Amino acid sequence: SNSNVVETSIDVLNAKTWFDYIDGKSRRCAELLVYPKVQPVHILSAICSNNALADEVAMGTNLQIEVIPSMFF
Repeated sequence: SNSNVVETSIDVLNAKTWFDYIDGKSRRCAELLVYPKVQPVHILSAICSNNALADEVAMGTNLQIEVIPSMFF
């Protein structure tokens, strides 16, 4: 089931890097964990790679935005 993908990915999602995990890079991708879609009303926060992107994403929303470059590859 789809919930098993999330449950079996908890370790890699919480890890600083994905390198030590089998298929870790894929498991860290949100696209893999969201099926088939998420309505915007359910998105409460976002992590961005830089401040310019964070400003663009936050525009006109109440989203909580964090800038964490190390989360991106």
